[in-house]
Amino acid sequence: MADVTLSAATRTEFGKGAARRLRRSGKTPAVLYGHGTDPVHLALPRRRPSSRSAPPTPCSRSPSTAGRRPSSRSPSRSPATRSPRSSSTSTSCW
Repeated sequence: MADVTLSAATRTEFGKGAARRLRRSGKTPAVLYGHGTDPVHLALPRRRPSSRSAPPTPCSRSPSTAGRRPSSRSPSRSPATRSPRSSSTSTSCW
Protein backbone atom coordinates (compact mmCIF):
# COMPACT_ATOMS: atom_id res chain seq x y z
CA MET A 1 0.00 0.00 0.00
CA ALA A 2 1.30 3.46 -0.86
CA ASP A 3 2.14 5.99 1.85
CA VAL A 4 0.13 9.20 1.88
CA THR A 5 1.44 12.44 3.37
CA LEU A 6 -0.92 15.23 4.43
CA SER A 7 -0.02 18.65 5.75
CA ALA A 8 -2.25 19.39 8.73
CA ALA A 9 -2.35 21.45 11.92
CA THR A 10 -3.86 20.36 15.21
CA ARG A 11 -6.79 22.44 16.41
CA THR A 12 -8.00 23.34 19.87
CA GLU A 13 -11.57 24.48 19.12
CA PHE A 14 -14.22 21.80 18.62
CA GLY A 15 -17.89 21.75 17.69
CA LYS A 16 -20.14 22.96 14.92
CA GLY A 17 -19.31 26.67 15.27
CA ALA A 18 -15.57 26.06 15.29
CA ALA A 19 -15.85 23.80 12.23
CA ARG A 20 -17.82 26.46 10.35
CA ARG A 21 -15.26 29.14 11.19
CA LEU A 22 -12.50 26.83 10.02
CA ARG A 23 -14.30 26.18 6.71
CA ARG A 24 -14.82 29.93 6.22
CA SER A 25 -11.08 30.42 6.60
CA GLY A 26 -10.46 27.93 3.78
CA LYS A 27 -9.60 24.83 5.79
CA THR A 28 -11.29 21.48 6.35
CA PRO A 29 -11.91 20.12 9.86
CA ALA A 30 -10.93 16.48 10.41
CA VAL A 31 -10.51 13.97 13.22
CA LEU A 32 -7.89 11.23 13.19
CA TYR A 33 -8.95 8.14 15.12
CA GLY A 34 -6.61 5.33 16.08
CA HIS A 35 -6.84 2.06 17.98
CA GLY A 36 -6.03 2.65 21.63
CA THR A 37 -5.22 6.36 21.23
CA ASP A 38 -7.18 9.54 21.80
CA PRO A 39 -8.69 11.24 18.73
CA VAL A 40 -6.61 14.06 17.23
CA HIS A 41 -8.51 17.07 15.87
CA LEU A 42 -6.91 18.48 12.72
CA ALA A 43 -7.27 21.37 10.29
CA LEU A 44 -6.46 20.32 6.72
CA PRO A 45 -5.92 22.66 3.78
CA ARG A 46 -8.87 22.80 1.42
CA ARG A 47 -8.56 20.22 -1.33
CA ARG A 48 -8.21 21.58 -4.83
CA PRO A 49 -10.19 19.90 -7.60
CA SER A 50 -8.11 17.67 -9.81
CA SER A 51 -8.60 15.82 -13.04
CA ARG A 52 -8.76 12.58 -11.05
CA SER A 53 -11.96 13.42 -9.23
CA ALA A 54 -14.83 11.10 -8.37
CA PRO A 55 -17.37 10.20 -11.06
CA PRO A 56 -20.32 12.59 -11.38
CA THR A 57 -23.24 12.12 -9.02
CA PRO A 58 -26.87 12.39 -10.11
CA CYS A 59 -26.93 15.95 -8.73
CA SER A 60 -23.91 17.04 -10.75
CA ARG A 61 -25.27 16.04 -14.14
CA SER A 62 -26.24 18.56 -16.76
CA PRO A 63 -29.36 20.62 -15.97
CA SER A 64 -31.42 18.67 -18.50
CA THR A 65 -30.90 15.40 -16.58
CA ALA A 66 -30.46 16.72 -13.03
CA GLY A 67 -33.04 15.45 -10.62
CA ARG A 68 -34.07 12.48 -12.72
CA ARG A 69 -33.40 8.94 -11.75
CA PRO A 70 -31.57 6.61 -14.12
CA SER A 71 -33.97 4.95 -16.54
CA SER A 72 -32.66 1.41 -16.00
CA ARG A 73 -35.88 0.40 -14.25
CA SER A 74 -39.29 0.07 -15.78
CA PRO A 75 -41.47 3.12 -15.19
CA SER A 76 -43.48 3.08 -11.95
CA ARG A 77 -47.22 2.92 -12.21
CA SER A 78 -49.86 4.79 -10.26
CA PRO A 79 -51.82 2.35 -8.04
CA ALA A 80 -55.04 4.31 -8.59
CA THR A 81 -55.04 4.56 -12.38
CA ARG A 82 -52.42 1.89 -13.25
CA SER A 83 -50.99 4.33 -15.78
CA PRO A 84 -47.25 5.16 -15.96
CA ARG A 85 -46.13 8.03 -13.77
CA SER A 86 -44.26 10.86 -15.36
CA SER A 87 -40.57 10.99 -14.38
CA SER A 88 -40.36 14.68 -15.30
CA THR A 89 -42.28 15.81 -12.20
CA SER A 90 -39.13 15.72 -10.06
CA THR A 91 -37.05 18.86 -10.51
CA SER A 92 -34.91 18.66 -7.38
CA CYS A 93 -32.05 16.28 -6.76
CA TRP A 94 -32.91 15.95 -3.09
